[in-house]
Amino acid sequence: MTYISQMTFFSLYVFNLFSSQSFNHIMSEYYINLKYRIEETTDAIHDNEYKFASIAAQTFEVSVRTLQRRLVETHTSLFERESHEYVLNTEQRETICIYLTRLNKLSISARLRHLRKAANFLLQQTNFVNFSRVEQHWSVRFLQQNCQFFKRKQTSLVADRKTSLTVEVTKQHFYDFQDVLIKYAIQSNDI
Repeated sequence: MTYISQMTFFSLYVFNLFSSQSFNHIMSEYYINLKYRIEETTDAIHDNEYKFASIAAQTFEVSVRTLQRRLVETHTSLFERESHEYVLNTEQRETICIYLTRLNKLSISARLRHLRKAANFLLQQTNFVNFSRVEQHWSVRFLQQNCQFFKRKQTSLVADRKTSLTVEVTKQHFYDFQDVLIKYAIQSNDI
């Protein structure tokens, strides 16, 4: 077997492994097992069985960094985090789509930051006191889910002017201006 055919065989093997149901089942069991090990580790630290988080992490075979984040309680586990996939209801999502359609008709490309601000504004209008915000990458996922909208490269105003104003257009504008001056009897000192 040549090196290239070995690599092709390996890549096909890895693809079949990742796409199989058994691999997905193994991965989910792994994460569930990891979740329980982290919970046991945090319980052991809170019960003062271990003085240092690094020693407890080595004992329970978990990542020291993950354990430290859980102990500080800045990060919850993936199982406990709130899903931001459906933060907006269907009417709010349709409003965002109408907003993007309007921008497309005006030949304006919406920036991701503006899209996120619009979504947060809609969420704030529904609940003034305690409203949830969309996360930073929500706008990218929204555009991926709605394929009719896409992010276009912004063109500068100078480039638009350069392409729109040709010599013929400028001459025609000047002639039209002269006709208006004659038609309404506007003096040059009035301009």
